[in-house]
Formats: sequence, structure tokens, C-alpha cells
Amino acid sequence: MAYLIHDGSIDIDGLLASSDQLVEARLFGNSELPGLGERVLLYLNDDSIKMLWNNAAELQWQLGILPHPQSKHAARAFCPTGNKLPELFNKLLNAESRPFDSLSCNGTPVFSSIIVGELLVFNLKDTSHALSRWQALTTMLGKFRQMQLHAYELITATEQRINLALLGMMVLEQRRRPWLGGGLTEVLDPADRRLSLVAVAPRSVVAFLLLMLRFLFQGRINPRNLPDSIGLLKTRSLTIRAATGVNYQLDGLAMGSKELVCEIHEKHIQLLQPDNPERNGSVDIRKDQLKMAHLPCGSAVIELADKPIPVFHHASEDEFRDLFRSLRENAQATPVFYVLMVLSVLLAVTGLFANSAPVIIGAMILAPMMAPIISLAMGLARADSSLLQNAAKTLFGGIALALCCAILVTWLMPLSTLTPEMRARLTPTLLDLGVAVISGIAGAYANAKEEVAKSLAGVAIAVALVPPLSVVGIGLGWGDLEMAGGAILLFSTNLVGIALSAALTFLVLGFAPFHLARKGMGITLASLAIISIPLFLSFQELVDKNRLSRALPHGEMQLLGDQVELTIMEISTGDVPLISVRLVSAQRLDAEHLLALKQMIGSQLGRDVQIEAEIRLRQ
Repeated sequence: MAYLIHDGSIDIDGLLASSDQLVEARLFGNSELPGLGERVLLYLNDDSIKMLWNNAAELQWQLGILPHPQSKHAARAFCPTGNKLPELFNKLLNAESRPFDSLSCNGTPVFSSIIVGELLVFNLKDTSHALSRWQALTTMLGKFRQMQLHAYELITATEQRINLALLGMMVLEQRRRPWLGGGLTEVLDPADRRLSLVAVAPRSVVAFLLLMLRFLFQGRINPRNLPDSIGLLKTRSLTIRAATGVNYQLDGLAMGSKELVCEIHEKHIQLLQPDNPERNGSVDIRKDQLKMAHLPCGSAVIELADKPIPVFHHASEDEFRDLFRSLRENAQATPVFYVLMVLSVLLAVTGLFANSAPVIIGAMILAPMMAPIISLAMGLARADSSLLQNAAKTLFGGIALALCCAILVTWLMPLSTLTPEMRARLTPTLLDLGVAVISGIAGAYANAKEEVAKSLAGVAIAVALVPPLSVVGIGLGWGDLEMAGGAILLFSTNLVGIALSAALTFLVLGFAPFHLARKGMGITLASLAIISIPLFLSFQELVDKNRLSRALPHGEMQLLGDQVELTIMEISTGDVPLISVRLVSAQRLDAEHLLALKQMIGSQLGRDVQIEAEIRLRQ
């Protein structure tokens, strides 16, 4: 004999007629409960199933759940998928029952999840239906300004007490698929018979937005590589406390309590599961698993709890201490710094005269100038006069030593030819400023994060501080002030760009408050504005050259009936642009060919031009 407990919203006669077994239908609330060990199928909504849940455990029913229109949580957790109701009805009547663990919260069965606080990543206020990721993102962005972390105390099954500041958390049973939070699939392990708590605690608005974008495009959380704003806890039982009580949602229903006691009841219920084989876990369920070290705890709870989340992350005391110790050491003028400075300049000057890019790159890597510039940036960000003075002394002492070495080597060098490597450092543009800004960001970030410190060599190559400084020394050694001035502009661009962007990066990373950085950043911005004027003019000239180059003819062409190969060598802008070209032809070319070329180019550009030609004869 089997029993079907229903709410009267189904065609009972038709459903019973589809089975060849004896089934007694009983109306929920108006009939006695079946006896001990009976096979019982439920066609009820979630609330009614919860009312019978503990009875089913006590009476050791062999329980089957049929999909009901108002049972989205229980049906999703316990109903086999892909079956029509009559087919599933008969499958459950013939299925074997297996013991299943059950999750409860303050004694109430949990079919999907317990959501504490405001997760935003996994749930919305409207839990009646699942929204698309884009809809979820726009909703989350609409209310992130009101976000606050709250202080919670978590007590695990092994009596570990964890105090955290969290935006929210979700408690799940491993075998269940929560109605919301599909991105947690990889967190759940059906072989693990502990509950899982996923905690969300962004330390800043920026961290929250990054988490949103990651969830939007990646779509799931990998427990082996958790984002910094997410923590994971697995345990057999969990108590959640808060000073002002705990507001939560249990399977979508809003509730409140002084504390939550979440427990896994081992082999609590006998479920009819025709399609899902039992999975025996190899995990030691007596142990707790914690991945929460990166969430705000200890003194950070007091600092962040019940306050608006800051726009940028505030670095911890440990991060402050380690970084400041390193930067203060880098700001000191040591013999090692001066030795490396001399060697890098000697290598750079040699590479410039030899027109050797690999040698110049070696000088970039060897140069130690990046360290005091990053220390100077931190001094600007925190208005730390001691750090500023030490870094400035070291930096300008290194610059003076580098210029002296470069001038001396230039006087001793029996060469006085301006090489392409030297010429490349005489006309900086806004592009060079962009490189300096990006390099400053990378340099500050690499110093602040130990795990990326190995990238500092790449930063040194990108910004190239020593080569332009060496060109300044070569120009002074030759007495060419115009050459020295162009190289000084490039070096100043790199120096100011790195210092400004590195200081801003330290502000964003939370190593300095904005009110301390106003004066230093103001001076740096003013310097940058002054430097940007000639850079803009150079960049505009570069744009004009590029526009002229695209409008000019290239390659094979006809000049006065002769086949000619035309190559544009250089363009000098001005009222009358000077265009240097190379002409290669099998026939002898003369002034008439140049005049024809000048007229052709002038006609295409719509303006007068000057032509300077190198003519080669091909036989």
C-alpha cells in the first residue's frame, strides 16, 4: 500500500488510474497521517511539505516529492528532472528509498538556501523568479550606494569562533541546487555531507564592481580560486550571531531572529530517488574547512562594520607596515644604488653610440631609479616629508651622478654621430606620457603586491629612465643644448608621469587618504600640465606627419612615362612641408621627374610642398 497526500488541486482519479499499484489518496489537513515506514508521495506546496517534514522523519516514511506549481524549492531539491507527472508518479512508486541528510535552520527544514544580509550577487528582493545576469547587474548597481558591511560571529561545529564584517552570506546543503545562485555549482559537492556557507565581503565599492563583472562574465565561483571578496566555510553545524539580530531569507521567505542555528541532520529522511545513485563521501565531515583569511576580520570589523563601504580599499596594518618598510629602504642613498647607477649609464651611453637596442634594454633593467621614484610617489600620497626628502635626495643625487658619467664618457668617446637610438629620444609626445603613467601604475602595484613584484623588470624596460638621461649627458658633452633639451623633456615626462600615477595608485589601493595627498598631488599635476604643452605640440606634429604620410603615393608608379618605385623617408611639417623620398628606377631620372613628382604630391595634398630626393639607378 502507498499513500498520496495532496491539496486537492490535481486530478486524483486520473493520476491513480495511471498506476497498477494500490494507492490511497489522502487530502492534506483532513486525514490521518500514514503509519510507520509507509511509502508516501506528496503533491503539496513548499510550506505544506515543511509541515510534514519532521513527521516523515519520525515515522520513517519512504518519501517521494511530486512537482507542484507552488513547490519550486522542494521540487527543485528532491524531484528527479525530465519526467512528466504520471511517469514520475509510477517511478517513485517502484523506486527504492535511500537515507538523505537534511538541513535545518532554527528547527525549520531548508529546501534551497538561507540568505543572510544583502548578497546582491546571488539574490534580489524579488525572489519569485530568476532574473537574467544583465537584469541582476543593473539592479545591483542601482543599490550599491546603500551597501554596508555588518559584524557577524560564526561558530562552527568544532567550536571555532570567527568574527567577520560581511555584506551577506548564503548557507547551502551540498546535495541541493539553490533556486538562486547558479554560480555556486562548483562550490557544492554531493559527496561532502557538510553545509556550505558562502560569504561576500567587498572592502570597497571598486571591489564590489569587480566582483559583479567577474560574476557577470565568468558566471560561477571556483572554490579553488576564490575572489578576494568571497569566503567559503564548510562544517556540520553553524551558529550565526549579530549584535542587533539576524535578518535572513529561508527559501525566499523573509525572517528575523537573535541568532541562527543551522544543522545537518545525518540520514534524517528516507527519499525515493529512482534516477540518482547514492554518493558516498570521502571527506572527513568532523573537520571544518575555512577559506576566509582574506575577508575583513579582527580590527577591520570595527573599521568597516555598519558604515558606508569606501570607494577604495583601505590597506590593512600589515600591508602598511611591510610596504612602508620597503619604500623607506628604497629611498635611502646606498653605495649599491650609486654603483648600479654608474654601470647602467655606462651601458646606456655605449648602447646609444653603438645604436644597439639590446644593450640599451640591458641598461634599463640594470637601472635602480624606479625604486626612489616609487618612494617619492608614496611620500606625495601621504604628505610624508621624511620619505619625500630621502627619496628626492637619492633621486637627484643619482641624476647628477648619471649626467657626470655620461658627459665624461662623451668627451672620451671619439665619435660624434647622432644615431637613430639617440634621435628617438629627442621628440617625446603624449604617447611617451601615456607609457610613463601606465608604468607608474604598474610599478606602484608591483611594490604593493608581493606576488607581482617579479614584474618590476618589465616596468623598468617600459619606462626607460636611464637612456634619455644618458642622451642629456651626451648633448651636454657635445654642447648641443637643443639635443639636451629634447632628452630632458622625455626624462621629465617619465619622472612626473610615474610619480603622479604611482601616487594615485597608492591612493586607490588604500595606502593613503585623499586629504593628505592634496598638496603633493597638486604640485605634481601642475608640473604635468606644464610638461604636457610641448608634448601636445609634438604629438600634434606626429599626427600631421601621419596624415600626410597616408595621403602620399607609395610603391610603383609612373613619372613622365618611366616606371619608378617611390619610398617616403621622412616628413618635416611646417608652412611648406619638406618630404624626403627615395626613387628607384631602371631609367635615369632628372629634375623634370622631380618637378612632376612635386606637382603630383602638391595636387594630392592641396598645398605647396618641397621635395628632397635620393635617386637610385637599378640595372
